[in-house]
This record gives sequence, C-alpha cells and structure tokens, in this order.
Amino acid sequence: MNAERNKRALILQAEGEKQSAVTLAEGKKEAAILEAEADRESKIRRAAGEAEAIQTIAEAKAKEVKMIYDAMKKADPNDKIVQLKSLEALEEIAQGDANKVFIPFEATKTLASLGAIKEVMKDEKK
Repeated sequence: MNAERNKRALILQAEGEKQSAVTLAEGKKEAAILEAEADRESKIRRAAGEAEAIQTIAEAKAKEVKMIYDAMKKADPNDKIVQLKSLEALEEIAQGDANKVFIPFEATKTLASLGAIKEVMKDEKK
C-alpha cells in the first residue's frame, strides 16, 4: 500500500512538472508573439513618421519652387539674363564632384554663341 502511494505521488509530481513546463513554454511563446507584434508596430510607426517627414519636405520644396517661379515671372527677365544665369548655374555644376555634366539643349545655344563672341573678340584685338 505504501508503494502504491509512492507511485501515485510520483505520477502526480511528474504531471505537475509537466503542466508547469507547458505553462512556462506557453508564457514564453506569448511573450515572443507580443514582442514581435510590438516590433512590427514600432517599424510601422517609424515608417509612417519618415513618410510624413518626406511629404513635409516635398511640400516645402514645392512652395520654394513656386515662390522662385513667381518671382521670376514678376521680374520678367529677358533672354540675355536667362542665358547669363544658365551659364552661372553651369559653372557651379562644373565645380562639383561629379564627373559628368548634362547640359540642357537650350544651354548649348548659349555656349555656341559664347564661342562666336570669343572669336569676334579675338578678331577685334588683332
């Protein structure tokens, strides 16, 4: 009879340990799931914040471009001023670190006229 009680006690103890291990494992599983969900939520919020910042910057740049465009329209520049400003911008671009410069087609006309002016100036100096 004593052996029977010891046997039942061991079985109950083993089942208790088993249940404890299962409960512990389920707790760890739920914690991992919650942590993953929190990490996902954090990434979503960070991405939304970055998207909002990008949108704000883009809107500010659009306002800047519109202000400059409106100012240029109001100033009503002639072709010579536009050509001069194009050359100044081209000079600034050439000072950069890039090893390739793309010149708009309109600027090539200006550059060609500068070449012609240079030749005329050479002829006048002679």
